[in-house]
Amino acid sequence: MQKFHYKEHFWDVTKKIMTVFNDKDEPVYQLKLGRGQQRFKLSLLFNYFWQEYEIEDGENHLYLTRDKGWFSWLLPTWQVYQTEQYMGRFRASYLLPTRFYYDTADGNRFKFKFHFFTYNAEVRDESERDVMSVNASIFKLKPEYRIEIRESITHPALFILLFQAGQEFISIARKSH
Repeated sequence: MQKFHYKEHFWDVTKKIMTVFNDKDEPVYQLKLGRGQQRFKLSLLFNYFWQEYEIEDGENHLYLTRDKGWFSWLLPTWQVYQTEQYMGRFRASYLLPTRFYYDTADGNRFKFKFHFFTYNAEVRDESERDVMSVNASIFKLKPEYRIEIRESITHPALFILLFQAGQEFISIARKSH
């Protein structure tokens, strides 16, 4: 089992760089997020289009590109890349906005289930086996995420990146209501 943790910044800035640590408190990844300013409610609608997510560890560079289109306003879809190589698609569920699916280029599917009020999440594979769980401490100024990856995943950074993309989308949805 692999364990990671990181904290969000106190200020809600347009560009964030967060360091992800392993269970020995050693920095292992740099998680970079970008989104538009959120000063006005109307701008929240346009922030859905301007979202950038990437993570790197010195050797691997993983990033998401958001599909543009009318349908993507409500149910976002991101293309997942590792150093210009397509790895799969990450998208919101049609029925439940707190569920996301990651479909790999190899045909595998992972289901991300976010808890709307607690910032916690679970990831399962097609066989409904737990792959990853995220517990958040939300009683601080900004959430601190503790991540456990149960399977021997090829790229744990990828699942951390996908979790953060889904969490940011849900966070924007929370603020728009």
